[in-house]
Formats: sequence, C-alpha cells, structure tokens
Amino acid sequence: MGANVHVKVRHLRRTDYKTVSRIYSETIQEYLTSLKKAGTDELMRERKSIALTLPRGAFKFYYEVGSSFIALSREEIVGFILAQPVRWMNLDNQVLWLEYIAVTPALRNQGVGSALLSSIKDWGTRRSIGFMFTTLNPNNEASGALLRSAGFEVRDWRYARYPPY
Repeated sequence: MGANVHVKVRHLRRTDYKTVSRIYSETIQEYLTSLKKAGTDELMRERKSIALTLPRGAFKFYYEVGSSFIALSREEIVGFILAQPVRWMNLDNQVLWLEYIAVTPALRNQGVGSALLSSIKDWGTRRSIGFMFTTLNPNNEASGALLRSAGFEVRDWRYARYPPY
C-alpha cells in the first residue's frame, strides 16, 4: 500500500463532468477487462447493460440531488462517489445508494477512496441517512477491502451496507 496523498473532498459541481466522465469510462473499461480475463459469462450481459461513458443526463441528476462527491489531489479530480437518496415506504430514515465509487488507478490504495467514503458517511449522518448501500464487482477484492475498512458489511461480495446489520 502506498503512502496516503493529501486529498480534499467536495460536492460534485456542474463543471466536473469532463473529468468525472473520463475517470468513469476508464474504470468501466477496466471492469469489463477484468470480466473478460476472469472468463465469466457475465461479460456479455454486463457489456449490454452498462454505459461505457457517463451520460450527461445522469451526471446532471447526480449533481442536482446533491449527494455526490469528488476527491481532489493538487486541485485535480482523482476520484468520485456518485450517489442518490432513496426513500422506501417502510423505513423512517432515508437510504443512500452509492452508485459509483471510482479512483484513478495511479492513486488507488493511497487514501482517496477512504476520504470519499468518510466524507459521504459524515454528510449522511448530518442528514439522518439511516443506511447506505452499494454493489461491487465480486472479482474486485480491493473494493471489498475498502468498503470493509470504512465500516461497511460486505455480503456475498456483491452487496455492501453501512452500518452493518
């Protein structure tokens, strides 16, 4: 694991689209490559269902709901969490769905993902978010380790919840 870099986390801004979209595309390509290397039959299903680029409308949605964050190192965007609140009928508290968590490959394992998760957990606590959920690639052990280190319970290598059950 590398040394932690100095990271500043802030809310997503409209002007972040180009860089967030580039990081998104890089991580999606990396994900699809990992599926291909694993020889999984999920590749064709995932390839058809996942956008290779971040649609502007989706980015606008994440910006407008106000629950997404980016990480900056030396004033450059190096990671992001795109999230949206979800209200279920039988829950008193809101739920936050962490849709995408991504960090540029050069700065992984250097505290960027941890800083993003810490910031969104703090933000959620201040807004009475009762639970946070996400899904993860079952072949990505680093993602599972990151989520567990942030206090999430990872189940079946596909779902993670904070706080744990």
